[in-house]
Amino acid sequence: MTKKSAAFFDIDGTFYISKSGLKTNIKLAKQYREKGNILGFATGRTYEYFKKVIKQPTKLCDYIASNHGGVILKSDGTLIEYHPIDKEIISEVTKIFKNTDISYHDIYNTVISYNKPNITKVSYKILDLEKNYDEDNIQKAKEEATELNEKVKKEFGNKVNSFRVITDRSVYVEIVSIKAEKSLAIKKIIELENISSKDVYTVGDDETDIEMVREFNGFAMEDGNDKVKDVAKTIIKDLSQVFDIINT
Repeated sequence: MTKKSAAFFDIDGTFYISKSGLKTNIKLAKQYREKGNILGFATGRTYEYFKKVIKQPTKLCDYIASNHGGVILKSDGTLIEYHPIDKEIISEVTKIFKNTDISYHDIYNTVISYNKPNITKVSYKILDLEKNYDEDNIQKAKEEATELNEKVKKEFGNKVNSFRVITDRSVYVEIVSIKAEKSLAIKKIIELENISSKDVYTVGDDETDIEMVREFNGFAMEDGNDKVKDVAKTIIKDLSQVFDIINT
């Protein structure tokens, strides 16, 4: 019997780059999973966003580590583990950000207030690219986000994990519990599935993926962040290269 392995993918910039590419990746992922392997996603996004991208998650994957690993779910939404952020810490961190749009995320959704229970991620929007798509503005926003992220790390690095996040729509700084990390979420899942870390593959493109790419058999996207490429075992152009390796 073939030994079972596990593969975990970031979504934005990795599994989902274009609609045509997504269709191909879904087909390849299903083939991998049909062989009895475990397939999961490790993303900074919420479960609700994930379901908008992957219309029928139970047919594609087994697990989702959402909110940068702050929430671990089965693909049907069954909760395995989550790590809320203390409300007092949220309040203190927020003082760093002035005149910034803030969104709060619980186990499954985006919510309107940090007074709601079980907040597992907070997003501070530095720039809305849909309203300010100008190269100079984007560069300034990236620099500002980097500076603010470093400030959060310096002042609260023992209480929260923080990330600079750039999507096709916005530039953010996001915080999660100090216990939340994609690589830790993956360790929890493979422990449940009794899979050795040497049989685990991870694929990412940005700084939020560094630890999971470094910790396991890590692949980085060719167009991805240099920091994640520096720790990857293999740099790839698209996911077909990954599946050619892990499907053998």
